[in-house]
Amino acid sequence: MTSPALLAILDDEARIERAHKDLIDLTRESLKRAAFAFKVGCDRIAEQLIDVALCLDTAEDQLGIDGENYIDAAEAFVSAGLSIIDAHLDAVRIEARIRGVHA
Repeated sequence: MTSPALLAILDDEARIERAHKDLIDLTRESLKRAAFAFKVGCDRIAEQLIDVALCLDTAEDQLGIDGENYIDAAEAFVSAGLSIIDAHLDAVRIEARIRGVHA
């Protein structure tokens, strides 16, 4: 039988691993969408998406340093990053349709 303390440690390790992967994936996605925004001509949005990528990358670094002490913050960065990236993508897609630019 596994002790509750060991289960909590294993759960924290799984959360850290998941957040680490999510932060890396979101950083890449934000940069990819920034490139699309530049292509469309939405320079300001592209710059904001690069800033988001930098924040996510910094959060991923901090998670590597602080581990379980940073997990809640890392998960908050993932959630916020998803929301911000999606909102910016919607704006870029609208602008792309207006300008007739294809992905």
